[in-house]
Amino acid sequence: MKHIKTYEDKKLEITKDNLQELVNKYETRLEFKQNNLSAYNHAYNLNILNDLFKNHPNQGFQRTSSKKYTKEYLQELVNKYETRYDFQKNNQPAYLATIKRKLLNELFKNHPNQGYSPNIYTKEYLQELVNKHDTRLEFRNHDINAFQNAYKLNILDDLFKNHPNQGLSLDRNPNNYWTKEKIQKEADKYETRYDFSKKNILAYGAARKRKLVDELFKNHPNKGYLTKEEWIKNSYTIYAYELPIFNKAYIGLTNNIIRRDKEHVFDLKTKLNKFCKENDMPMPKYKILEKNLNPIDAKQQEHYWMNKYKENNWELFNIAKAGSLGGGEIFWTKPKIQNLAKQFKTRMEFKNAAYSAYSAALKYKILDDLFKDDINQGYIYRKKRHLSDEELRIEADKYNTRSEFKEKDPGAYQKAKKNNILNDIFKK
Repeated sequence: MKHIKTYEDKKLEITKDNLQELVNKYETRLEFKQNNLSAYNHAYNLNILNDLFKNHPNQGFQRTSSKKYTKEYLQELVNKYETRYDFQKNNQPAYLATIKRKLLNELFKNHPNQGYSPNIYTKEYLQELVNKHDTRLEFRNHDINAFQNAYKLNILDDLFKNHPNQGLSLDRNPNNYWTKEKIQKEADKYETRYDFSKKNILAYGAARKRKLVDELFKNHPNKGYLTKEEWIKNSYTIYAYELPIFNKAYIGLTNNIIRRDKEHVFDLKTKLNKFCKENDMPMPKYKILEKNLNPIDAKQQEHYWMNKYKENNWELFNIAKAGSLGGGEIFWTKPKIQNLAKQFKTRMEFKNAAYSAYSAALKYKILDDLFKDDINQGYIYRKKRHLSDEELRIEADKYNTRSEFKEKDPGAYQKAKKNNILNDIFKK
């Protein structure tokens, strides 16, 4: 009976001498790993890599240390290549060391076109191209290579200095473009905050950043909210308890800060409260980070603040993931969800405009019932159906024209077209 080699048998066959023969075929450890991963892993597990590469230049390591790449040595390497691309392609470790030390522009300053390729992208040639376009975005979309060369040469501002708004299109307004007056004028075009956020995301973003949204909509019905219920529900607060001495904090989200503060003080099981008791110190006073947020923004901003604290090396007491609204979901009773859902034509509109109500509808399993009388049951497109030719004829008979059939039931229309029965269906 033929013996089948096990993994242990194969390991015994790979001796140190075998590995040395393999290693001697490569200059670096990385080459060895890329070309013979199983042998590399075996040598690694035996902890003999250092011994195998002891006679290799730099012990088989690539020369990536910036200490070994002096400025003079890097200049010698750079002078071997005509372009930055050739340098990067042929000597990536040196190229990375150059990038890390921010020496690339200086090392290529005496090269033709500062080492950029192709050499046709001179400043004069780029200016000719730029003059054919009104905006930087248009220039980029028309010739991405030319745009990138101009960007790398840091001459975009100079090339567009005589263009209106320096070639910046409305999607790249300068920071001072959205004045308070312009934002107010733009906000007045919309009845609700939701419309404003969807129709002009830049102006809305500027308003959010400067915390002007409440002021902009103070004279709108329901202060710009879709419904009175939504107005009431937009009262979420993000808060923090900080212990600066220990660099520890708790980030929370609530729609009743007074009630939530009492819960924190009297709940002896929380990590924050336990820590304060153990260190014989009182509970800190809460600090409000943001307030008057709707449920969707509140969830997003809680993520933002938790990440910001972590980035500043704060250790958080939080156990639950960011974005939990706690008991707030009780607000959405079935009648309230039904009244709100009537304002939307599709499930997607409902979800985007009132995510908390949409989530509550999913939880109560009433979403299908809410949209049972709507076109396509509230779906933007009907769910994929497996219709026979006869069923397609029945569907098509509901409509007078092909265009109406296509508009009202695009899925069935495309299926009938694919089956090549449209002419037969509409022959009369």
